[in-house]
Amino acid sequence: MTRFSFSSLRVRLLLLVLVSVVPALGLIHYTASKQREQAAHDAQEDSLKLIRALSAEHERLIESGHQLLVALAKLPQVLKYDSNGCSNLFSDLIGKFKVFTTIAAAKPNGDVFCSGTPGAQPVNFSDRPYFQQVLKMRDFTVSEFIIGRFSKKPIITLSYPSLDARGHVRAVLVIGLNLSWFHRIVAEARLPEGSSVTVIDRKGVILARDPDPENLTGKSAPEASIVKTVLAGREGTTEAAGLDGVPCLYAFTSLRGMPKSGTVYVWAGIPKKQAFADVDRIVAVNLAGLGLVVVLMLAFAWTGSDIFVLRRINVLVNATKRLSAGDLGARAGGSYDKGELGQLARSFDAMAESLERRHQQLKALHEIDVAIASTLDLRTVLDVLLDKIDRFLPYAVTTVRLLNRETGELESFACRNVDEKEWKEMTARSRGGITRMLPENNVPLVIRNVQTDPRSLSSKFVRKYGLVSLLRVPLTAKGEVLGVLSFFTKEEHEFTNEEIEFLTSLAGQAAIAIYNSQFYEEIRAAKEKLEAVNQRLERSLKELSGLYTALTPLGPAESINGIMDGIIERLRAATGADAALIRLRDNSTGNFILATQRGFPDFYLGTTAMTDASSAVAQVFETDEPIIAADIASDPRLTGKVQLKAGLRSCAFLPLKVRNEIRGIIHLASREVGHFDESQEEHLMAIVRQMGIALENRDLFDSLKASRDALEKANKVKDEFLSVMSHELRTPLNVIMGYTGMIKDGMLGEINQKQVEALSKVISRSENLLKMINEILETTSIEAKAVKVESSEVNLREFLDDLRSDSEIPLNEKVRLIWDYSRDLPVVKIDREKLRHILQNLINNAIKFTAEGHVAVTVKYLSGAGVLEFKVADTGVGIPEEALPLIFERFRQVDSSETRRYGGVGMGLYIVKKFTDVLGGTVEVESEPGKGSAFTVRLPVETVEEVERGVTEVRRATG
Repeated sequence: MTRFSFSSLRVRLLLLVLVSVVPALGLIHYTASKQREQAAHDAQEDSLKLIRALSAEHERLIESGHQLLVALAKLPQVLKYDSNGCSNLFSDLIGKFKVFTTIAAAKPNGDVFCSGTPGAQPVNFSDRPYFQQVLKMRDFTVSEFIIGRFSKKPIITLSYPSLDARGHVRAVLVIGLNLSWFHRIVAEARLPEGSSVTVIDRKGVILARDPDPENLTGKSAPEASIVKTVLAGREGTTEAAGLDGVPCLYAFTSLRGMPKSGTVYVWAGIPKKQAFADVDRIVAVNLAGLGLVVVLMLAFAWTGSDIFVLRRINVLVNATKRLSAGDLGARAGGSYDKGELGQLARSFDAMAESLERRHQQLKALHEIDVAIASTLDLRTVLDVLLDKIDRFLPYAVTTVRLLNRETGELESFACRNVDEKEWKEMTARSRGGITRMLPENNVPLVIRNVQTDPRSLSSKFVRKYGLVSLLRVPLTAKGEVLGVLSFFTKEEHEFTNEEIEFLTSLAGQAAIAIYNSQFYEEIRAAKEKLEAVNQRLERSLKELSGLYTALTPLGPAESINGIMDGIIERLRAATGADAALIRLRDNSTGNFILATQRGFPDFYLGTTAMTDASSAVAQVFETDEPIIAADIASDPRLTGKVQLKAGLRSCAFLPLKVRNEIRGIIHLASREVGHFDESQEEHLMAIVRQMGIALENRDLFDSLKASRDALEKANKVKDEFLSVMSHELRTPLNVIMGYTGMIKDGMLGEINQKQVEALSKVISRSENLLKMINEILETTSIEAKAVKVESSEVNLREFLDDLRSDSEIPLNEKVRLIWDYSRDLPVVKIDREKLRHILQNLINNAIKFTAEGHVAVTVKYLSGAGVLEFKVADTGVGIPEEALPLIFERFRQVDSSETRRYGGVGMGLYIVKKFTDVLGGTVEVESEPGKGSAFTVRLPVETVEEVERGVTEVRRATG
């Protein structure tokens, strides 16, 4: 049974599955919150529409009552005080319009002489404010909600004067409007269960409510939160607890048509539980589904990790144990897929093979050492050497040339895998001395093709035996050239770093043997000298080995075969071809060689010769035009018709160009007639152009990589030069400044005033030069990654006071240096010197570029964020917007011309940026040409008080 452990890969996979569920939970929560927001918004909008409809209906009823009053005021029954006539009419109107609880007419003294309410007692309206207002204004009026004297219910009264022919008030007509219409509209709205609609006056008295009108109508609730919210605004939405304490979503507005003194409000509320019911149900379903998915994922991870991961890892672990136990034949084996485990297995097997090969090489070197130690016969030693080389490089032709000390020429001495006699005759006494034969600086020489390279000495020999690539290793001993060891291959071969190192070691051993055999007698007479020579030789070999490693070229980012495979797959996907093929042109033969293909049978593949002018490939190459055949069988341009045997019916031959030169031909084919036709030419050529761009990018990548290596080397040389020159310049400059100061102070004799002024200028310029040199040294230190943060306790107030006193330099009268910082700044942990460099460079830079105005230095400690903020602002020349991204680069100035107004080497802001980055902070710049610049530096810091408090808490926790 597998033991549970958090270090187990399986357990970590399960934890990873659980962690992957967290975003899904977050998404469900986020979606639910958004849905709840939308549901709340929809509910409030629906409520708002309802109460707006109620308000509009109320205004319409008031207007209807107004029109009715105007009509009634002109009736003869009213003007003549005909009580029976107008009472019958008013009674009929009340029966017809249920919303009117009362229709009455009163004399100017307030006595009601006509009423539509049967059996009403005598009533006088003279004490009613609305009645008094009608008599005063002689126009239509609307009252506040009152208790009707006839209906005994909350109503509003609509009043209008009836004037006689002379314009005197003959009577006052009154209509009582109740809220019966309110319940009808609410019922038609069909609000969700638990919803309510309420009407209140400005004092918080409930005038109407649906549902439960009997229990709440007439009650006052001014302290309820919803009532306070409604009374505070004219219209809007809110969330609050209702009169019954249930949380609801509310929309409220005022009833239109009411006087300002009698404002009436209406609100509609929907319980949040009802509004969010659908959303909550969806969330529950999503959570249940996610839980099921998590269970399935955990089950799959538990079983799948063993099948797909752990078994293969165990194979690698067992192979590693065998290798560590000394079994160099241990291999992970199996198929190498493209996944990480396949790559790991491949890398392990490659490492094991390399170790085994190195072991065999060491064994061979040991055998050669034994052979060299057992004899001083040169021929015997070289035969052993060539035998060992032939074992490791059976494909190579090996030759040995030794230096004739008398003639200074290299003479053919021994070879392997070619006829030695013929070789010696063809290469006898290669003229030109050893300088043509030996590599420069005694470093191994690699020639990729000796048949075309001008450094080849025996062109006749290499052509006859078909030799192509060459590795030439010098034979040196005691610092003296003894000869050269050459390795030829009959096919183009790139010698690996491992091969070069091994063959160099063999050459070193061979050189020792040659030296021993040639100078045996001298070695016996000078043993001590020989030991010294051997030591120097070993050191040289080590230095050469390190140099070989450093000069080994880096491999390309991607092979050409990999690019071709990628192109062929993209071609098939983009065109829907059943078969695709790429042929690249061989510039040496002119033929088109198969690079890669998918879908074509073997009998169709092979090299296409340019001598066959009738072939489609040759036609495309000659005309630079594509051939697109909708029907291969009937197209006269396709003479061979070989594609028909492969079941292909339509095709396209397209030129593959790189930099307007045809590099190859792309052949696409389909089993469907008409799949490719002439109408697709523009589309197909656009795809092929993209393929050409991929090859061109490959060429550009190789070129850019070479340029990058050259630039990196040049940059390193430049940094070393600047560092050395800066060190060498600073010493004599200090001496110059010292002696100049002594002369200026009169220590070496009296001088006149003009001489004092001249010497002051010399000292000033020298100080500027010394500052530039120090900046260059600081920059080279930064580039060398030699900068370290050394934090210490810094009292910010004292630090700024010192910096302020140091910065009190003689400014001209037009420039002022302003400091702004609190006297209670804290003591912080920070690198004092780097902080001083940052501020001093910013201040000096601001002063240099400010001809008049001021330079302001502002310092703040943002305690909430734990950030120290410095701002240096000036009223100087400013910086153009296009130059802002460049000002923090080395040697960068806004004006870099030789006639620029301001001096310096452009290092100050570079150092500011680098030191700010080292301290974990940020630097920002705002500038406008002609108005000045402002640099803001923010550094994260901890106060000493915070650090001590943290230490105390840790001690308490561990105590």
